[in-house]
Amino acid sequence: MSLGTEQAEGQVKQVPPAEAASPLPETPSAGLDPDPSVCGLTGFDTEGRLISSAPEASWSYQGGLAYPASPTAGPAMTAPSGYRYCFQHTPEGAVFAAANAMVNGTTDDPGMMEAWLDYVLADGRYRDELVQTNSTPDPPESSGGVSIVGFRLLSYTAREARVEVAYIATGGFTYLYGAVTYTLVWQDGDWLLGTDSEDTIQYRRIYDRSGFVVWVDPAKVTRYTMPPRFEGTP
Repeated sequence: MSLGTEQAEGQVKQVPPAEAASPLPETPSAGLDPDPSVCGLTGFDTEGRLISSAPEASWSYQGGLAYPASPTAGPAMTAPSGYRYCFQHTPEGAVFAAANAMVNGTTDDPGMMEAWLDYVLADGRYRDELVQTNSTPDPPESSGGVSIVGFRLLSYTAREARVEVAYIATGGFTYLYGAVTYTLVWQDGDWLLGTDSEDTIQYRRIYDRSGFVVWVDPAKVTRYTMPPRFEGTP
């Protein structure tokens, strides 16, 4: 079984000892969070806000795929196995969580994959089954690599968020553009992947960036990662 399908359009889990990121600055919060951050990140929004510009981020690499990080939105922790976790309980935190889920899910390290899935899959109807598969779908295979190029915050509440992440997959002279929608739930003080459905991750092809906020690692900015219209070939 996989965590996702093609698309046309409680128990508290123990968090492994982890290496903390740099000290995190205070951020405004909308009241007291009833389920505070697993690592002490501040900031709490109960309702979604329009994110019309790319959040400020630093970009690092896991293999050949760049992932965004922020001292306020996360990820604020790295587990001994290598996956990153702990995101702010805000729309921005959900966006960073979705982008990092794409990258964490591409690891070819079985130990990291197993540990990440055990952590990131929320309690739900299909959790045990999905953990046992010890696999998660990657963006379409390519010989050149995959780069994040944008996102859309489809919905947000304090309990659940849906984020669509746009990407480019390159191979030879072909450029394939697609988008992945992640259903996230706030559980145990972090944004985790919902498991009430077998299709917690959904893919689709895209041909333009309409509705997406452009979000690209500055080192990856080219005429192919930021075109006004996405094409199948250069």
